[in-house]
Parts: sequence; structure tokens; C-alpha cells
Amino acid sequence: MREWRRIATTAGGILLAACVTVAGMSAWRSHESATAARELEQATADCATARAAAKKAERKLVEYLDGDRLAQAKAVTADKLADPETLETLNDLSERYAAGERIPTCAGGTETAQATTGTLRSTEKRNAKRLARVRKAVEAVFASRLAHTVEQGERLYSSSEGKVQDEYSRALLRASIDKRDEKAIADAMDKVNASIDAKTKADEERKAQEEAAAAAAAQAQSTPAPQQYSYTPSGSASGSGSGPTGGGYHSSGGSAGSTGGSASPGWSVPANPDPSQLPGTDPSL
Repeated sequence: MREWRRIATTAGGILLAACVTVAGMSAWRSHESATAARELEQATADCATARAAAKKAERKLVEYLDGDRLAQAKAVTADKLADPETLETLNDLSERYAAGERIPTCAGGTETAQATTGTLRSTEKRNAKRLARVRKAVEAVFASRLAHTVEQGERLYSSSEGKVQDEYSRALLRASIDKRDEKAIADAMDKVNASIDAKTKADEERKAQEEAAAAAAAQAQSTPAPQQYSYTPSGSASGSGSGPTGGGYHSSGGSAGSTGGSASPGWSVPANPDPSQLPGTDPSL
């Protein structure tokens, strides 16, 4: 009897131990299953967050590549830049980044989700760096254009001294250059060029007037004066003739009327002469 009781007790202990072991293994398996589920859930959530961040970074990059700021920078021509290589760099970057890259999805188990999360975080960082690089390239183009504008303004300011009709335009250009205001510099340069053109035109008109006046004066000096005619009465008689000779109209450059010959006398006898005025007549007779 005692032997059977001892055997029964031993068998019960073994059975109890087996039950405890089975229960423990079941609980462990349940714990592992719950832990795996939580890990998968966490990995999936992390992957989704990383994917959203990667998509946001990609969207910002695409929006900037399609935006007005980049378009304005790319529209600048090389001849307007102090350093044309800035435009080449911008064009290269914008073309390279325009294709983008594939954003993976968060599918699969825990390990796959965790690996995808790492890939997505790397993608986000790359797109953020690309955006920063493109922005820097755009600003480099605008800075190069400003430097070129300032250089052109300085040259015009120096070369226009004494050549403008309105000195205020040059003062305005100087102030705009000192402020490094690109638009103000361009506007002031237009005003200076217009003032230069106005002075050039005024100088040409004045020169033409002076040349015309000089030509008129030279023409007046080279034209001979008109001949002058005067009447010179004769007061004496010549030879043995009875009538006076030598009177009449004489040219300032010619000779007086001659006596004899076929030349006409330079005087005429009145129709009713006064005897007292005739030569050789005694008024008392």
C-alpha cells in the first residue's frame, strides 16, 4: 500500500511538473507572439512616419524645381553674370534632380519594415540636401548677376564724368551702387545714358550752328563789294575849243570822257542857255 502511495505521489508530481512546463511554454509563446506583434506594429508605424517625411522632402524639392525662383535664375543669360559657371552649376543640378527617386512602401514583416525605414530616412536626408544645394545654386546666380550689375554701374559712373547733361543722374547712380540695389542701379544707368545722349545731341547742334555761322562769315568776306558811281562836274576847258570838256558821270574804276574822237561829251547844252553863263561873254554888252 505504501509502495503504491509513493508511486502515485511521484506520478502526480511528474504530471504537475509537466503541466507547469506546458503552461509556461504556452505563456512564453504567447508573450513572444505579443512582443512580435508589438514590434511589427512599431516597425510599421516608424516606416510610415519615415515614408511621410521622405515624401514631404521630395515634394518640397519638386515644388522648388518647378517654382518661379528657379525659373527666374535659369532665365539669366551668361553675359549678365560676373561668373557664368554659377549658371552652369544650377542647370546641371536642376536637370539631375528633376528625375527624383522611387519612394519604397512599408510592406512586409518587422525586419523588412525596419530596413525600409532606414532607406526612407536616407532618402529624406538626400532630398533635403538636394533642395539646399539647388537653393544655394540659385542664390549664387543672383549674386553673380548683382556683381555684374555693380561692375557695369561703376564703369558707367567713371566713364560718364563730364559727359552728362544732368549731374543728378550720376549722383543717383552712385547712391544705388553703394546700396547694391540691383534694380535701382539698372534704372539709374538708364538715366545716365539718356543724359549722355541729351548732352551729345546738344553739343552736336551747337557745333552745327557755330560751323554755319563761321561759313556765313567766310562767305561775306570773300564776296566783292558792288561798284560805286558818282557825278563829277568839270570846272575847266581844254585846248583851243570853245566848249568845256571832261564833265559827266564817271565810274570809280573808269576814266573821264575824252575830247574829240567819237566819244560823247560828258555834258550837254541847256535848251535855253543863259548868255551870262556862256564863256567869253561880257555881261555888260
